[in-house]
Amino acid sequence: MQFMPATARRYGLQNPHDPKAAIDAAAHYLRDLLTKFGGRLDLALAAYNAGEGTVESFQIGKPLVLATGQIINPHGVITGGVPPYRETETYVRSAIRLLIADTYSTVPRLTSSRPRNGPTMRDDRDQNKRSRSAATSSTRSSFIEVQ
Repeated sequence: MQFMPATARRYGLQNPHDPKAAIDAAAHYLRDLLTKFGGRLDLALAAYNAGEGTVESFQIGKPLVLATGQIINPHGVITGGVPPYRETETYVRSAIRLLIADTYSTVPRLTSSRPRNGPTMRDDRDQNKRSRSAATSSTRSSFIEVQ
């Protein structure tokens, strides 16, 4: 995990090469980002990658002037929060894909054993996947909701 020096200081990370300390700091930072961005995983991940101020700038459409004089979002573009940077968009998509893949890989499969005069238990993930696929193909949105 990589930390900007100010973020490392904020989370008490003295040695970023110590895996336990770095993972602990990253977990606390991600928790704080999730709180700050109302539980929106896409914004928390974007902030982890591009910076909190950058996400806020693209969330409200207000340019951000860094201490170095660099201006983030000089034209006041509103994207909903995720900056339109290829690296950040790829990071957010990849992290969410990994989370979803991990979630689905740990869900137990239900086998079909029809009890007499009772309902059949089955795994509805394929149906849910088809429903999600149909819904997302007709609507294009940068908002990602994770439950």
